Amino acid sequence: MTMASRTGPDTGNMDAVLNTPKIWQALLPAHSRDIHKYQRGHCLVVSGSELQTGASRLAATAALNNGAGAVSIIGNKAALRIHATQVTSIMLQEATTPADFAVLLATGKFDAVIIGPAAGEGQPTLTRIQAIQKAGLPFVLDADAFTAMTGQLRPSGQTDAKTPTCVMTPHAGEFAKLFATLLTEDAQFNALSIELQHAKVEQARAAARIANSIIVFKGFDTVIAAPDGRAILNNNAGPELATAGSGDVLSGLIGAHLAGGMPPFEAAAAAVWLHGYLGAQIGIGLTADRLVEQVRPLGAFL
Repeated sequence: MTMASRTGPDTGNMDAVLNTPKIWQALLPAHSRDIHKYQRGHCLVVSGSELQTGASRLAATAALNNGAGAVSIIGNKAALRIHATQVTSIMLQEATTPADFAVLLATGKFDAVIIGPAAGEGQPTLTRIQAIQKAGLPFVLDADAFTAMTGQLRPSGQTDAKTPTCVMTPHAGEFAKLFATLLTEDAQFNALSIELQHAKVEQARAAARIANSIIVFKGFDTVIAAPDGRAILNNNAGPELATAGSGDVLSGLIGAHLAGGMPPFEAAAAAVWLHGYLGAQIGIGLTADRLVEQVRPLGAFL
């Protein structure tokens, strides 16, 4: 179903479509009977400090419940001691410094990474992001990762850059912090009409192109955009998802799909749909803890 048509000399000719399972259902992982856990994907989640462990644990639990065959949380020893009292099926791996983290990535045992939920806002998080990029793994950026990256993004100047491996999940405030200045400096975005420059879909498209990443511009009208101009509008999310930790769960859902081998654009769209669907099923009284308990692989709901 077409939601917003773009025609005319200043808009191009691509459409934004409604997010439905028809878009990504065929790309969901199919598993043979003899599959083992690592063939289902190993997702790594970066923890915060010992007083900031909850967000990464929500993301890790969501990834595990959404079908990742293995999930590991990485952090310093003090943080891992907290996690150890809370998790059983999630593995814990110690890596205190960014250098330790880079060495761990080099083992080749991971299929996707989630970094940002309470991970810390400073240089160590930025250094870890750079290590993930160097390793070539698909990854999800959220929350603290955006503060660490503020001022670091530079326009690529092209739309035919290598296939994006990063999914960025900013809400409106984070989006403005990352992209407001870059959009004002972008020639393609400024060539649009003023009306279209104020459209969330066009802002997300431009941000995806500038960052060469999949952008999940969150809200009740979440937009998923790709650098090549593809855009999907999601409309199944209700106000119950406006609660602390909900975004961490979404990061985990995306991470599981990436670890399972889904392309980043469809992985993000499928996760956003599932997030909204589960929110509607729980309704009033939803908390992130209740939400993550309801997570199952998408096949359970289709």
